[in-house]
Amino acid sequence: MIIVIANQKGGVGKTTTAVTIATGMAELGYPTVLVDADSQGNAAQFLGLDPRPDLYRLIIQERPAAEVVQRVEDYPLLGVVAGNADTLEIEDALSRGRRLHTATALRQALARFGSKTAIIVDTAPSLSNIQVSALNAADWLIVPAIPEYAAETGVAALVQTVAVLQEAGGGINLLGVLPTMVDSRSKEHAETIAKWQARFPGLVLPAVRRLIAFGKAPGAGEPIWDYAPNAAEDYADVMAAILPRLSRQLQRQAVRP
Repeated sequence: MIIVIANQKGGVGKTTTAVTIATGMAELGYPTVLVDADSQGNAAQFLGLDPRPDLYRLIIQERPAAEVVQRVEDYPLLGVVAGNADTLEIEDALSRGRRLHTATALRQALARFGSKTAIIVDTAPSLSNIQVSALNAADWLIVPAIPEYAAETGVAALVQTVAVLQEAGGGINLLGVLPTMVDSRSKEHAETIAKWQARFPGLVLPAVRRLIAFGKAPGAGEPIWDYAPNAAEDYADVMAAILPRLSRQLQRQAVRP
């Protein structure tokens, strides 16, 4: 099972969402791999890990999955494939299209982790070839977005991309639009969330508030579950909303104590 976290706009909480969902699923007993497909390499840094080994070695050098995964000390069921500046070389290879094909490159590479691993992919804030490859590989898409009027077009475009991929035979489904950095006092935020709920019924996930803890946790190298459990309640609500939709796939993957 592959869940892609994507939005073409930066600064909306994609990496925080990817790290939090990945660590949350591992803590619940599901073997999970967090894959950073962004050249900024923030996902590994958020967990206090090195930027190498990396996705470049998995895709371009075709290394075995076990050689590119880093383990997270407090989450024994979680592995991380880092991103870094070398990720840009993957983009270049996809652009040339001589050996790697955008539609299949990431899917084929991630298949090395096996069918019993939940894979969470963090993507760059752009419509890059890597993001397109990730969407082609995905079973599910989560779109984090700040609920501002200007965000509506970008969210709608990604939802439309899901429809286009489905028509082309892809297996991707929208898992949810995730309102992030929400200010409960903001009329704009409330109105935008209401519009999303009307436009995407049943697919708007519980809101994640704008909290200082989300900005400080990466500097501590800890997921929000450990750094600020009270702040993590928002993502606990998100997990509770998405897990029932994933239950059939997750039943085949759980490792129970």
